[in-house]
Amino acid sequence: MNLQTRRILISASFLLLILAAVLLVQKMRSNAGELAASQQVVVEQPARKVNIIEAVPGVHVLEKEVSGILVAKNRYLVYTDVPGRMVPTERAFKRGTYFPQGSVLIRLDKETEQINLIARKNQLYNAIASLIPDLKLDFPSSAGEWETYLTSFNEEMPVKALPQVTDQKLKLFVSARGIFQQYQQIRAEETRIAKYTLHTPISGILTEALVQPGGYVQPGQRLGEITGNQRFEVEMTLLPEDLRFAPIGKEVVITTNADTLRYKGRISKINPVIDAATQSVTVIVDISGKNLFHGMYVEGHLVTQRLEGTLEIDRNLLLPDESLFVVQGDTLAKIAVEVGSKGNGMAYLSGIKEGTLILNETSPTFREGMRVTY
Repeated sequence: MNLQTRRILISASFLLLILAAVLLVQKMRSNAGELAASQQVVVEQPARKVNIIEAVPGVHVLEKEVSGILVAKNRYLVYTDVPGRMVPTERAFKRGTYFPQGSVLIRLDKETEQINLIARKNQLYNAIASLIPDLKLDFPSSAGEWETYLTSFNEEMPVKALPQVTDQKLKLFVSARGIFQQYQQIRAEETRIAKYTLHTPISGILTEALVQPGGYVQPGQRLGEITGNQRFEVEMTLLPEDLRFAPIGKEVVITTNADTLRYKGRISKINPVIDAATQSVTVIVDISGKNLFHGMYVEGHLVTQRLEGTLEIDRNLLLPDESLFVVQGDTLAKIAVEVGSKGNGMAYLSGIKEGTLILNETSPTFREGMRVTY
């Protein structure tokens, strides 16, 4: 065997040795991987404990809460058209005094004016008495009527209407004696003197008293204010889109601060102008009852919707696409829902079957297919 052949055999043997070593290493790695795979333990994600609610659809009545200040519907400022000194009356002219309708509110001293009025009446009486003899001569058919008038004349009582005169000549004859003029002056004076006694036009409480007995008042002077204590109005504001729930005549439940008494009011007027600052509309609610006072703060509850077969849930449970997470078996699932209305942080859903288990919490980690327990 020559030298060249020997070299070839040595090279081939060396290559075979290297190949065998590579194959051995690969075999060892493969066996090690199979061993590791056979020893690997599969660890599953544990189920997450969640809060749920069981769907129980029912009837929900939605209300709009409004508020305002009571204003007495009947309020009268007390003024006088005549001057005089105020005299005491049966009821004291003081704040808080109750006055029934028609009772004397203020009386001014009218003694001097009354004496002057009686004097004028006597002048009229004398003028008619001096007229009758001439009537018997020139107008005998009318004399008896004037005599009857004179017989019933009483200067302490309001003057009666004069006998009716239709004949033009008789009218001129009587007018020339100043009879008609004196009569009209007496009527005007009686009307003026009647203003010395003021009667209240309503039943109410005196809420302002600016004078007292013994004081002298001037024509046009403000004397006080009387406020009715049974009928009230309250202004409340609504958004324009809520007006469809507030027609004229709609009932509004009114409660006071203490919330111990409830009253039924009704919408009586709607201001069609939107307030530029608040973008709201004013509605007027009429209310009556005892234990209500002018200036009292009250709250109103206006029923806007009656939703039947709906489920009330927290609005935060709704997903952006208006779907909802529910629990089906032991995993989370999404269902589409129909939102009937939203308000006061709540949402009202329809189309949800009774008994559906709804996820009652929120988290960005919730996803469909997540294993849960409750």
